[in-house]
Amino acid sequence: MPEGVLCIDIQDPVERVIDQICCCDLIVSSSLHGIIVAHAYGKPAVWSELRPLPSGDRSKFLDYFASLDIDEPSPVLLNLEGDWWRTISGAAIDAPRYFDTDRLLAACPFIAE
Repeated sequence: MPEGVLCIDIQDPVERVIDQICCCDLIVSSSLHGIIVAHAYGKPAVWSELRPLPSGDRSKFLDYFASLDIDEPSPVLLNLEGDWWRTISGAAIDAPRYFDTDRLLAACPFIAE
């Protein structure tokens, strides 16, 4: 890993993982949980993949980004050789400044009015 890059082990105790996320300037994650947690703590995040996925339509990622009014981003395919860390900052998605829960509830199909 390049100097200044921290690889966070998500199997560590939750407090340690959160502390590590909070000490970072930018989070790169292939999991939606990683992106959401980064945003919850005010950190920009890059949606990444280590390899193209053979199945799945990425809808959970696109749903999350749509909830933030972000046009359908594509994941950054990470090649862990070379200068990969230099290419990710341009793909960072800033943490939302607000979250409209009324809009979320209005879109929720199983909530009765």
